[in-house]
Amino acid sequence: GWQFDRPDLKAGYAIFFRRPKSSVPAFDAALKGLDSKASYEVTFFETYDVKEKRVMTGDALSKLRVQIGSAPGVMFVRYRRVKAS
Repeated sequence: GWQFDRPDLKAGYAIFFRRPKSSVPAFDAALKGLDSKASYEVTFFETYDVKEKRVMTGDALSKLRVQIGSAPGVMFVRYRRVKAS
């Protein structure tokens, strides 16, 4: 996967791929550049559809558990800082 962080916008996204023959449906992603005490609005996409929206702390987002159910598959995660603690 790859992460694209925009510190100037306090936002970014990450995209994760599962290869066709992968037997591993989940892994822990270590996202960088986040304020551990801030809150982030996070949107999860599978293909073009929004799978889930939620608010997470920077600490939780930096230890994100990514689950991709199909192989091949993709998960797109968009985040935006909403407030600092």
